[in-house]
Amino acid sequence: MPPPSRRAALEFWLGLVLVLASVLGGVWLTDVLLDRAANSSVPSMSGMDHGNMTDMDDPPPSSAP
Repeated sequence: MPPPSRRAALEFWLGLVLVLASVLGGVWLTDVLLDRAANSSVPSMSGMDHGNMTDMDDPPPSSAP
């Protein structure tokens, strides 16, 4: 059997890198989705931080009818 050509070796390494990238990307995406599902009570919009939602936590003013 003749030794593998340079192109075959390049295709092998390129394929290996693509497989590793897809596996690592899948693991990362799964981790992100599981994190988001576990923290579903936390709002995901950046404008909805605790400082903007203080009115919802405070009781109504005593002068309100």
